[in-house]
Amino acid sequence: MGNEDLAGGALRDPRRPPGGTWSDARPAGRAPREAARGGGAGARGCALPRHDRQLDRGGARHPRAQRDLRRRRQRARSCSPGDGSSHRGAVRADRAPRARAGPQGTRRHARSRLLAVQRARAAPLPARASPLPAGPSGRAGAGALRGGAGVTADARLDPPPGLAARAFARLAALVLPLAGDRPEPAELRRVLVVRPDDRVGNALLTVPLALALRDALPRARIDLLLARRRAAVAEGLRGVRVVQFEKTDAFRHPLRFVRFLRALRSAGYDAVIDAAHWHAFSLTSALLSRIASRRWLVGASRGASHLYSHAEPPPPPDMPELQAKLLLLRGLGLSPPAAPALQTALGIEHASWAAEVSRDLPVFAALNPGARKADHRWPAVRFAGLARALRSRGVPSLLTWGPGEESLAREVAESSGGAAFLAPPTDLARLAALFRRAALVVTNDTGPMHLAAACGAPVLALLHAPEGIRWSHPGPRFAALVYPEVEEAAAAAGRLLDRAQAAVEPAGR
Repeated sequence: MGNEDLAGGALRDPRRPPGGTWSDARPAGRAPREAARGGGAGARGCALPRHDRQLDRGGARHPRAQRDLRRRRQRARSCSPGDGSSHRGAVRADRAPRARAGPQGTRRHARSRLLAVQRARAAPLPARASPLPAGPSGRAGAGALRGGAGVTADARLDPPPGLAARAFARLAALVLPLAGDRPEPAELRRVLVVRPDDRVGNALLTVPLALALRDALPRARIDLLLARRRAAVAEGLRGVRVVQFEKTDAFRHPLRFVRFLRALRSAGYDAVIDAAHWHAFSLTSALLSRIASRRWLVGASRGASHLYSHAEPPPPPDMPELQAKLLLLRGLGLSPPAAPALQTALGIEHASWAAEVSRDLPVFAALNPGARKADHRWPAVRFAGLARALRSRGVPSLLTWGPGEESLAREVAESSGGAAFLAPPTDLARLAALFRRAALVVTNDTGPMHLAAACGAPVLALLHAPEGIRWSHPGPRFAALVYPEVEEAAAAAGRLLDRAQAAVEPAGR
């Protein structure tokens, strides 16, 4: 039912006489009150409705007055000049519509109109040059928007950091300023490398950067900040001091976390290198690096580059991750080494335990069928087939496994027909000890792949995609295959066994 139906008399106020107005039907005793309030018919003219004037219940801001006001405004009303009537009726009829021009019985709708909000230009504006550089720029961080928005044509980079991350980065840049120009290598006395990621492989891939700084700056102290659970991968290496970081202290032990940050800030580092991924921005790593730095800060150009004194551009395509990490040395005026070595002292203290475990296997291959990501796992049936192929060469297999992977290792052992044996439970150090004794390590693209390479073992890496090649370790003791068949993997394993007679440990120099 519309307003036209109501105007036709479907509903009327019983107090209103036919043809009369609302003022005619008003009770006589109401006029003095209206006149006393200044709202009489003679003084009112085009006065505001009653609910817009001061009310008697303690004023317009009184709670009851506000409640009544909200109720009145939600009712339909007819406002005409000179009509000061209130909303006392249940439903009021609207005015009868005016007669419209046009054929009788036809209904016409209002025509929509488009109003211009800006005057039309008489002529097009002249073309202007783009404010962005037309060609490649030599400035570090070129290709990224100021403020860390990050616009780049490099498809290898992850999306730029979000608004909250950019806001934190901007705040850190304001609160923690950097003073001074780039120090000369001879001036460097304390250098910090920051990598708080809790992944084994990421921690191991940062160790060569710290070792390169140690060799290039023999008079400087080199500190390496790692997650507490992964700090053991760098402990025991000569010339590198490990700083342990526990991210959960920010929530579980805030006072301890604040003391750690204050000690980091007061350490007096001449230069700090944020060694997080070059393709993805890490707010935690960036903030820790900024807190520790007072003079010069180096990082990768992949978002919020204004945090750094020098932002290193992405590496060339197909460059291995191990070499790409060393490009950060350019920010200190140093040249990356030609052949970096992945090293760790992990597992040396458990050599006797590993010898006892493999007492009946003087020569064996360590097969690691698990991986943190399920799509990185080579099928268990193929691992079993590879174990049988290695057995035909006189090399039995020892199946290593991590948390939640025991059932997978048992499946491989049961399908191998006695060619593979289940290893006892291991932690990271005991796993490294077994890799040191293995004649060959076959693993997926996961942390144990980097651990085996750091222990000096010959490694056959089974990758799930061609993009995983960047995580490989080129050299005579490393081979990588992308989702191979069993025959192809067995052939590659045979070549590695022929080139290497035993694992050699290069760490501890």
